[in-house]
Amino acid sequence: MDNAPATDFDGNRRPHFGGIDIGAYELQVYDLTVTGVVGFDDLRFLLDKWLSIGLSLPQDLNGDDRVDLQDFALLAEGWSAVN
Repeated sequence: MDNAPATDFDGNRRPHFGGIDIGAYELQVYDLTVTGVVGFDDLRFLLDKWLSIGLSLPQDLNGDDRVDLQDFALLAEGWSAVN
């Protein structure tokens, strides 16, 4: 893990959440609580940092260093996604 690049081929930060992705592109399923399903627990986790600004916030799904409506849209896109 120490020698892994900080971003994937599209510039997405890695590692993404709690898992390790060995592909060229980081997995983009927004299961923030790592339960295998995107649902209300993930929404609560995102809302906990709503409108926060800072580096490396796990709730910052699009990597722009803020938690906002764009991150909510990504979470909603993956709603009920199963890994």
